Amino acid sequence: MPFPEDDGVNIPPGQESDLAIVKVHVRRLKAPYASKCSNGDGIQNYYRDAYKVGYTREACKKTCGQMHIINNCGCGMWEFPVPKGMNVPFCNITNKDINRCVQIFEDMFAHDELDCSCPLQCEEEIFELTLSSSQWPSAVYMDEFARQLKSSGGKLAQVASNSIRDNLVKVIINYHQLNYELIEEDPAIRAIDLVSGIGGLVGLWIGVSICTVAEFLELLLNVIIFTVKKRLIRKNKKAPLNPYMIAHQTFKPIV
Repeated sequence: MPFPEDDGVNIPPGQESDLAIVKVHVRRLKAPYASKCSNGDGIQNYYRDAYKVGYTREACKKTCGQMHIINNCGCGMWEFPVPKGMNVPFCNITNKDINRCVQIFEDMFAHDELDCSCPLQCEEEIFELTLSSSQWPSAVYMDEFARQLKSSGGKLAQVASNSIRDNLVKVIINYHQLNYELIEEDPAIRAIDLVSGIGGLVGLWIGVSICTVAEFLELLLNVIIFTVKKRLIRKNKKAPLNPYMIAHQTFKPIV
């Protein structure tokens, strides 16, 4: 929701003002990323209740300011919407006590000192303005313009008889360019990128890869098989007889 009192432009009379608009679209990331943006879910917003508009950080702050004034001063400021369904009177600033109370919280609101939890919105549209102006109407065109105003009649004829430059203003609004600027937050690293990076660093510094791990497993399996076979062979092999214990054997001489 736009707030002209915060983002508006003051245009003086007696000038031709050209307003060039450029649209900027901003997309932010939710937690756990640094911006911790929100779509307004679960956040109190009097502007949404009153005007059916989306969430903005400014609307949240103004709602928070109105909430503090209502809770502490017992009334609501006319410049902010009041909560729906609550019979809250507008503050009578002619009353010194109410005026003093409202002034305290308005100063805290202006200096961003209120305890308000208002994250940035995840989707935001900003219109950047470029203002250029020149004197209008020019001295050469002044008499002709005054005659045209008098011929039109009504209030414009009354303006023509007075000072024209003090009562009229000319505003031209156009797009500076038809395309728009997109500012989008993107994670510097995702979970899959982190795992791939760790695997790449491990493979770079210690030479470990899937093939190397498979070769080590194959080697370990071969060692286990070799050890088991060797023990089985030793178990099945008969122990040799002690020659000193063989008494019954006789040796025949060779003729």
